[in-house]
Amino acid sequence: MKYLFIIRHGPYGWDHRINDAGKEQMKLLGKSIVKIVGGDSLHLISSPAPRALDSMKNSCREFTNIRRSDWA
Repeated sequence: MKYLFIIRHGPYGWDHRINDAGKEQMKLLGKSIVKIVGGDSLHLISSPAPRALDSMKNSCREFTNIRRSDWA
């Protein structure tokens, strides 16, 4: 099955990086996505904005089938 998730970045601070609340939200989001897609492949696309990249990276910590070097 194919899924499409459109995700907005988490809350962020003056430095345009997601804050602790945003990190926690993205972690929970990642866990939810894992429950939905299981072991299927994931393709991620993100804005280059720091808050968007931070959000993607924090949600991806729950994924075991992603090559982190692709977005490091």
